[in-house]
Amino acid sequence: MKITYELSWQRNPVAIHQQAPADGTFPLITNTDKKCGEVLRIYNRPPGLEKRFRTTKSVLEIAPVFLKKSSRIEAITFLYFAALMIISLIYRESCSQTNDRRIC
Repeated sequence: MKITYELSWQRNPVAIHQQAPADGTFPLITNTDKKCGEVLRIYNRPPGLEKRFRTTKSVLEIAPVFLKKSSRIEAITFLYFAALMIISLIYRESCSQTNDRRIC
C-alpha cells in the first residue's frame, strides 16, 4: 500500500483585506524601559559583530589553512583572535574620538 499526499490551497480575500493595514509593519519587541524611538535607533545601529566578521574575512584575509599539527592550528587561531582584538580596540578608540555616528 502506497501512501500519497495532496496539498491544495486557495486565497482568502476577506482575510487578506483585513490584514492589509498591517502590511509593511515591523514589530520590534523589547523588555527595556527606553522610548520607542531610542529602541529603534539602537536596533538600526550598525551591528558590531557583523562588522567584526567582515573584518575577519577582508582585512585579515582568512583563507583555508592546511595545518596538521594541533599546536599550529591553535597558534594561528590565537593570532587571528589577537589581530581581531587589536582591530576592535582601534575601532573603539577611533569611534570614541569622533562625533560622526554614521561611521561608528
